[in-house]
Amino acid sequence: MTDTLSKADRRYLEELAVHLQLRYVPGEQIGEILAEAEAHSAQSGEPLREAFGDPKEYAQQWAGAPARRRWWTAAAAGVPSGLGGVALAWGATGLAMDQRLPVLDLPSWWLIVVGTLLTVGVWASVPVNRIRDPRTGATSGRSRTTVVLLALGMCATVAAAGLVGALLR
Repeated sequence: MTDTLSKADRRYLEELAVHLQLRYVPGEQIGEILAEAEAHSAQSGEPLREAFGDPKEYAQQWAGAPARRRWWTAAAAGVPSGLGGVALAWGATGLAMDQRLPVLDLPSWWLIVVGTLLTVGVWASVPVNRIRDPRTGATSGRSRTTVVLLALGMCATVAAAGLVGALLR
């Protein structure tokens, strides 16, 4: 996006990008859609909201992945990530309360390790749809490294909470 866009038009393009991502439109195509909208605004001087309407409704013009695939993708990532989060929280709570795993009689930190591996593993395998600007070739959006670091940071925070609880007991 160029600096000639108004604040409202920049916000419009950001909202449009989000709605296109939610429809699973490929990043290359999103970049083309955004570039065309920006070019229209530069040529006509017309605000994007007036030219194209609501960004959510405008995004519905483009086909993304079929609804069945979207559901499956969300479930395939959400279920194991949720289980990893539960294991992580259970392990941190057990660590803070000095409890062992009831069934396996293992220390609680095992659940922290398993939960972290499961959560980070899932987040590392989820596809990242980066938007590519067709004019410059530059990409925007989170990279896989950013996603994995976010997952590690979340897991480290939960584990640290359990450790603090263990130190304060």
